[in-house]
Amino acid sequence: MKVCLHFYKRIFVANFMLALLFSLLSLPDLLSMFKAFAISLPTFAYGLTIYFFDRFKYQYYLFNNLGYSKKNLILFGLLVNVILSTLLFVIIILTK
Repeated sequence: MKVCLHFYKRIFVANFMLALLFSLLSLPDLLSMFKAFAISLPTFAYGLTIYFFDRFKYQYYLFNNLGYSKKNLILFGLLVNVILSTLLFVIIILTK
């Protein structure tokens, strides 16, 4: 579990920044900006983050040597992003 969290910590900043960039496209309305952020966090931003880290970082060798496959790490990151996105949607709905 610690290894999966270490992997997620390495990609979180890039994922967060890409989701923020996507959400800035709907800037005039603050509520739709939060919704766009919550949607893009586990979808578009995560996909681009995984693509760029896979293409340029070559970081999976370390995790593979520790016994974690690339698929397991990506699915763990996706699960964490879906949980964060769901919590953000609940906060948005409760504050309406």
